[in-house]
Formats: sequence, C-alpha cells, structure tokens
Amino acid sequence: MGRMRKSYSKDFKAKVALEALKEEKTIQELSNKYEVSTVLISKWKKQVKEGMCGIFQRGKSPEEKEQEQTVEKLYRELGKLQAEHNWLKKKLGEVE
Repeated sequence: MGRMRKSYSKDFKAKVALEALKEEKTIQELSNKYEVSTVLISKWKKQVKEGMCGIFQRGKSPEEKEQEQTVEKLYRELGKLQAEHNWLKKKLGEVE
C-alpha cells in the first residue's frame, strides 16, 4: 500500500515559512516542531521569498492578464456561436 500524501493549508504553510524566514530556529527544529519535512519547509521558504515582490506589484500579474485574454476570447466565440445558432433557427423556421 502506498503512502498517503498529507496536504497542508496555505495558512499553515505561510506560518511555517515565515518562521523559517525569521531564522530564530533551524529548519530541522521547525521540522520537528511542525512534523513537516525539511525539504518542504525549505521549498515553502523559497516560494515566500520569490513571491514577496508580487505583493508590491502594480497592475495585474501575467497570469491574470492571460486569464482575462482567455475569457475575452471565449466570450467572442460564444457570441459567434449564438449568432450562428439564431441564424440557423431563423433559416430552419422559414423552411417549415
């Protein structure tokens, strides 16, 4: 039987990562305290460091911009399909 992966909440990850950033305790000590592997704590710490700049970013992130473009594209496609559907309904209605 395989090992089940434990999932951690984002609040828990943030708490542990911030404590790791303070460097008042070693990663090993935090690992023992929170019963989380040192690898995960180091990974979360790195993610926090890399993500900090985004807090001060103005405007939208590249992911948000890409998502907006995708939504706009889907709305355009939906509009085309609705127009085509209405046209077909009108044509089929004339035949009957």
